[in-house]
Amino acid sequence: MGGPVGIDFLVAYSRMDRMSLSPEEYDHLDRDLQIMEDEALRVISEQMEERSAKRS
Repeated sequence: MGGPVGIDFLVAYSRMDRMSLSPEEYDHLDRDLQIMEDEALRVISEQMEERSAKRS
């Protein structure tokens, strides 16, 4: 079907490494990013399905 597959975590981790986060803050931000990624991919997938259904 194609489309986005997720966040480029290598870029995110590189930025996070420069933020001087504590281990707990780093883990919390990592979890938050994963939650945002999951939700964004869900919404994008739904929108792609709706557009595909309209074309049919």
